[in-house]
Amino acid sequence: MESVTPLRWWTAGDSHGPFLMGVLEGLPAGWTIRLDKAQEFLAERSAGFGRSHRQKWEKDKVEVHGGVYKGKTTGAPLLLLLENAGEKEPLADACWVARPGHGDLSGFLRTGQPPEAQAERGSARESAMRTALGGVASALLEDLGEIEIESWSLSIGAVHTTGKNQNPSANSLRWPDSSTEALAIDAIKMAGREGTTLGGSVQIEARGLPGGWGESSQPADRLSVLLGGALLSIPSVRAVSLGKGLTQASMKGSGAHDDPLGEGNMAGGIEGGRTNGKPIRATLWAKPISTQRTPLPSVNLQTGQSIPAPHLRSDVCVVGAIGVIAKALTGLVLAQAGASFLGGGHWEAWKERYEAHRDATPDWLP
Repeated sequence: MESVTPLRWWTAGDSHGPFLMGVLEGLPAGWTIRLDKAQEFLAERSAGFGRSHRQKWEKDKVEVHGGVYKGKTTGAPLLLLLENAGEKEPLADACWVARPGHGDLSGFLRTGQPPEAQAERGSARESAMRTALGGVASALLEDLGEIEIESWSLSIGAVHTTGKNQNPSANSLRWPDSSTEALAIDAIKMAGREGTTLGGSVQIEARGLPGGWGESSQPADRLSVLLGGALLSIPSVRAVSLGKGLTQASMKGSGAHDDPLGEGNMAGGIEGGRTNGKPIRATLWAKPISTQRTPLPSVNLQTGQSIPAPHLRSDVCVVGAIGVIAKALTGLVLAQAGASFLGGGHWEAWKERYEAHRDATPDWLP
């Protein structure tokens, strides 16, 4: 019986080191690899009104260093590399002042190292590699069955969209509402003048998925758990809701669940840890990033003395970038579910199994 290798991924490298590396294991052999989606995601991640000046010179270009032969995957782990334009030497004297909201304090309590050492892996720069890996995974899903993943901003600060009447990818905030786009930009400008930052919320939607993807024999393997964990791993994201999760909490059970033959999607496309054939929908809420020009009160980790936090280069708003990272991670998780369902082996075998499963879907499902 053929052994099934689950799809897994890792990243390595420091934010200010020479490069970031990523490994994607479990891809089928013989797939004509597409880096265009990875490059597209990286460009989108760096864009966005309210981003720091680092994005002007941080032009990521993904490189393949393993797992591909003459443009096709070999079945071996895919190895990607991103060079860091921001490589720098460590400070001569370590700064021991913690930045509130970062991993400085918790990292110090765990390892005894200064904030600068904690920041190399705690920095949002690491998400660039996961964005690239997610771009490859999303391209795989597109080629497999025209599975599409989209994200857009729902709110920035106190400004909320009133609907979706424009392509969110057409502007740097991933803002889908032309009637309130200027208000969102003005809010970011005002926050920048005040020396503070803004958070917001993001919507994710994945369409074209067949039903039945995902595992449920162990609770931790459920698609809802894997997706929620991946989205919560994005720096600044503090909450995730699937479907109408928050709304359902205040509803009666008689009206809080989907009719399998209806068009409603309270569950957000996932029931019992598996896809139910409807679009996957998730909402993310992100806090304002804590590094800002007006320093927050903090502490010297060596002396316990109260002291203002240091100001480093910082963004005013990263909600648009979070939307890009979120759709990349959604692609990784869904590709993982697909690999588990379709098994290992060759790309053509994946396609055959996928089509067979789609053909076996009951005709009475909408």
